[in-house]
Amino acid sequence: MAFFATGAFNRTMVMTSKINIVAAGLLLLTGFRSDVCASEEARQQALDYCRRSSQSIQLSEDKSVLCFDGFIAQKPDMTPFRDLRHDGYFVVRSPGGFLEPAVDISNMLRVKTAEVVIYDYCLSACANYFFVASSQTYVSERTIVAWHGGPSIPDCSYLSAGNPRERSSTATEVNELCRLGRMHLDFFSERKIDSEFVYHPQSPYTRKMAALIAQGTGYLDRSVYWMWNPRYYRAHFKTPVIAYSSYPGDELEVQQILEKWQLSSVRRLIYDP
Repeated sequence: MAFFATGAFNRTMVMTSKINIVAAGLLLLTGFRSDVCASEEARQQALDYCRRSSQSIQLSEDKSVLCFDGFIAQKPDMTPFRDLRHDGYFVVRSPGGFLEPAVDISNMLRVKTAEVVIYDYCLSACANYFFVASSQTYVSERTIVAWHGGPSIPDCSYLSAGNPRERSSTATEVNELCRLGRMHLDFFSERKIDSEFVYHPQSPYTRKMAALIAQGTGYLDRSVYWMWNPRYYRAHFKTPVIAYSSYPGDELEVQQILEKWQLSSVRRLIYDP
């Protein structure tokens, strides 16, 4: 009888332990969901705040949100980027711009582990660099991210040797091309990302469409852009973690977005279904 009582006690203890473990798990899960909800709410607040700051660079009063809307100028004021708090939000809408400031800004965002939030459109240098700038990127709904090629990387050893065919370029021009080329290559090397997606469409459909457009010339005009469906590149990026609120559903939606924002620089855009 005593043995039975001990066994029952042990079984009760085991059941109690299991209940406690499950309860602890539920508490952890609840805490995780709360963190996710808080993160989503903070991101949405940052996005709402920046939609009120069109065509400007603006840092919120608490320095947790940096809004960037417009062209990436050659020499922007870097103060707001330096002042952005660690783990803040960089909310961006841009048609692109200059390589060097795009890389400098991206590297600063990476150091600060800022979350990049893209809305409406991100083209050219924005897609090349801001899209993969930091450890986390979020693309809001009804947003186009599109590429149209990257910088030409010269053979700097060949150019610096003074080849007669290159004498039309001054030494200063050659050095500048080489400097920007190294900056571009270092950007992707530091992030352990293959930069081919910047230069060429990556999915079967966009490659096929690009080949058709390039017939006769062998290259795509810079006014031709292409998209990249996230289902094709999840394995391409280990960092950043890239999340979409929703990828545009079809070509009609993409055309509506282009017309809404009057993106005249995009003569043609290859949608990736």
